[in-house]
Amino acid sequence: MENKFRDSQEFYEENKPALQRLVITPLRQIAGALAEQLSALDGQMTLEPSRMVARVRRDTRFTKEKYLYRSNLWINFTRRGEEPLPWPYMWFEIQPEENYWSCGICAFNAPPAFMRFFRERLLAAPEPFLAAVVRARSSGAEPHFDAYKKDRAHDAPEDLKPWLNAKGFHIMYKQPGLEILQDSAVLVALREQYTAFADMYRWLLATAEDFLAQ
Repeated sequence: MENKFRDSQEFYEENKPALQRLVITPLRQIAGALAEQLSALDGQMTLEPSRMVARVRRDTRFTKEKYLYRSNLWINFTRRGEEPLPWPYMWFEIQPEENYWSCGICAFNAPPAFMRFFRERLLAAPEPFLAAVVRARSSGAEPHFDAYKKDRAHDAPEDLKPWLNAKGFHIMYKQPGLEILQDSAVLVALREQYTAFADMYRWLLATAEDFLAQ
């Protein structure tokens, strides 16, 4: 947080060894500890810890906020490829400024064409997707939607409407406090959450593969 507040390359370089030891290395260790479980879920997922943890230095080329460094950091669990791709994306994030941690799943950066394909598949066979939603929510996670302003699914069943009206969505588990980071309790919690997200990941992955194959 102080590194972000100072926004100074000189301060960052002076404290880089501490940031590496206290932040980056532990996050990479978490990523490595979860690799076996996630590899069983998707054998093509990128599971090199050095490629999974966010950088402290921000890319400011495409944002109005030009501060150089971030205080929130995350691990991403997804496949790699040329953007935009509709691969499912799971994450673990720590947000010290707001004192919470979260993890979740989404169709990250999915193009509009994929979301149209998603809606068609959902309408054709909603039961497997809704079962995956129930499984994800059983862990305490909740869905969040980037919705169209106008209802595009007024004739659809009520349980499908939020998904059919979404330009994008994510399902997130969020907890206040960062005490869980002090020991291996964080691994226990994340393993439980990603187990609950597994059915949704498989559904989104199969949908993405079929979309790209068409």
